[in-house]
Formats: sequence, C-alpha cells, structure tokens
Amino acid sequence: MNSFNIHAVVLAAGRSTRFKTTTSKILASLCGRPMIYFPILALTKNKIPATVVLGYQANEVQSEITEFGFDNISFIEQTTQKGTAHAVLTAQPSWKSADHVLVLNGDTPLVTDEIIKKLVDQHIADNATVSFVQTSVINPSGYGRIIKDGDLIKNIEEKDCTPAQRKIQSINAGIYIFNRVFLEKHLNELSSNNANNEFYLPDLIGVASQLGLTVVVMQEPFDKVRGVNTLEELWAVEQIKRSELMKHWMARGVRFELAQNIHLDVDVTIGQDCFIGNGVLLLRGTTIGQGCVINAFTIIGNSTIGRDTLIRSHTVVQDSTIGDNCIVGPFARIKGMSIIKDDVKIGSFTEISESIVENYAGTTTLSYLSNTQVLMNEKVSAGTIQEQDDDFSLTKKTISLTNKDKTHQL
Repeated sequence: MNSFNIHAVVLAAGRSTRFKTTTSKILASLCGRPMIYFPILALTKNKIPATVVLGYQANEVQSEITEFGFDNISFIEQTTQKGTAHAVLTAQPSWKSADHVLVLNGDTPLVTDEIIKKLVDQHIADNATVSFVQTSVINPSGYGRIIKDGDLIKNIEEKDCTPAQRKIQSINAGIYIFNRVFLEKHLNELSSNNANNEFYLPDLIGVASQLGLTVVVMQEPFDKVRGVNTLEELWAVEQIKRSELMKHWMARGVRFELAQNIHLDVDVTIGQDCFIGNGVLLLRGTTIGQGCVINAFTIIGNSTIGRDTLIRSHTVVQDSTIGDNCIVGPFARIKGMSIIKDDVKIGSFTEISESIVENYAGTTTLSYLSNTQVLMNEKVSAGTIQEQDDDFSLTKKTISLTNKDKTHQL
C-alpha cells in the first residue's frame, strides 16, 4: 500500500478530563492490550510508517508501545497541548517528505486495517485533498458534528455547536488522510478562536471545501470507529472487542459457557473442541490445546495447556506449562515457570511453584511443591510439602493435623 508514500500520525497526547484515572486513557487495558495498540496494529498491517505524538505520561506510553516491537514507529512529544492541528504540526519533521498524511486518534481501538485501506484507496482513486471517516450515532455527545450546506461541508466541535447543530447525528470519527502539500500550506493558517482556544485539525475539512477542492467522506458503522473518552465507553468497546474474539474462536469449534462472563485477551489461542466455562479468565500469552475443558472461574495467564486436559474449577495457572491428558484441581495453583508433563493428576488445593512434575506422576489434596522435581510415576501424598535442597536431594516434610489438645503439628 505504501507505494503511495503515506505517513501516519497517531494522536496520543491528549488526556480526557472525563476519563477519571491517574493512568493515561491511551494505556487503558483492552483485552490484554493498551488501547493505542489497536490503531497502530491497523497501520502496520498496511505497512504505513507512523509517528506517535505523545503528551500526558509520554514516557510510559512510549515504553508500552515499544514493548510490542512494531516496525517503522517513531515518537515525538507535544510538550504543550494546543489541539489536534498543533499535534500534527509537531510531527511535521516525520511527514514532510510524504505525499499523503494519514491522521487518526489513539483512542479508536476498534478501527481495522480494512477500514484504513478502504479510506486510502478511495482517497487515491478520487485524487482527493482531504478524506475522512464519518459515522452516525443516536447520542453524538462528545463528538464533532459534520455539517453539510449544499456542496459545502465542515466539522464543528460540540462546544462550538448551536443547540440545533448538537442534534445532528452525523459525526467525525477522527480518521483522516490529507494531501501533504495542502496540509503544509493551511495547517499554520488555522485559528484557535473557539471554545477550547485550540487549533482543530478537522477545520481543514471546511477549508478544503470552501476552496472547492475534493473532499471524500467515507461512511462507516459507529461500532467500528467509536472513540473512548470515559470508562463507560471503554467498557462498551471492550464488550465489542471481546465479542469479536469469541466469534472468531466459536467459528473454530470452541464452546463458551455464558460467554458474556468470560474474559479473553487478544493473543490467546484456543484449540478445536475446547469447552471454556463460566467466569474463566484467559489472559495474555496463553495457548490452550485441542479438546481441553477449562471449568468455571479458572484463571490462566501466560501459560500453555496441552491437548485433552481438564482444568477443574477455581484453578490458577501462571507462567507455566501443563501437558496432554492432565487433570488439575479444583482450587489448584500452578506458577513460577512450572512444568507439568503428560498424564499427570494434580489434586485439589495443591500449589506448585518453580517445579517439574514428570509423566504419570501426581499429587493429591493439600500438597505444596516448590523448586522440586517429582519423578515419573511418583505420587505425592496428601498434606505433603516437597522442596529441593541445594544438593538436589529430595526432602519430604509431612503436615499432620490433629485435634488432640487442639494443637497442630508440623
């Protein structure tokens, strides 16, 4: 796609006063990823290099994005927030050699690479000066309204709207592409004579229209381009994103029990013929093999589960590997890079940390293993603590609970 020499600018500098949290809304977690991850992913899938304009919590935002290893992403800080047009101007050194400049808000996590490609293709095909995404919504509060008067079109921010204009349901989605020559010529000419005393990038829509230049308006469903300014809006987009993920896995043979109560992160992989129970949390970095049953209220994070394994209810698996044909739990906890090999049974209320349990081995109820290797076919009895000494010899301490004299012996 980038044979058209496009550079993108992602706006991540602003801080919504309605997003009442000490953390930048851009970093708000959405299915295991910060919100800004998704628009950047849409750009990288289209091989469009981008500059992220930072502001509030700049170092934290940059660090979070860098962690994902995106190609062709650079950063620049808007030290004083003077509006979206000023943010794009701040990034000018990165886009001054491009033919077209694509701009999108960092708080549009539902935007897809298909929408970006469609906008670019239409912009190029029509030889447009400005192209942007418009959508419609019953309650347009918080969005700029798209005003059409004959052949003229412009954007008016909500604070500057008249009461009649506030009733308009056609809104600006905050995704644009500009001819670079036009952008350079008119970006510095914009006025900050508005309710926020800021320089608004969408004002360029009206400038291009007044000059009789080609303005392309691309209509998209609201639930594909909606922004996030409040915790309620974050909740809404998370329901949409999670629903998309579950539909993807349902089409591949995964059954979700009471899907609305299951949390699923974006990079989780689930094998065919799996059953995922009510209240299960499948967190970032998790892979579930084919034919597994994950029962209710289990939490699995950054772990791998083999084929045909049963994880019983209220089990927690963190940073570990469980093999094929295993039975784990209920109320078990596996953590600390532990490795549970094939055909192992881990009993209820067992905790295993930094340990290896070999094939056909297992534990019964109320066992604790730390830094231990359980050998093949060995069964750890109930109420057992197993730890590894420095010389790697196996030591065993048995907990004996007695009601005699109401004392507990260790």
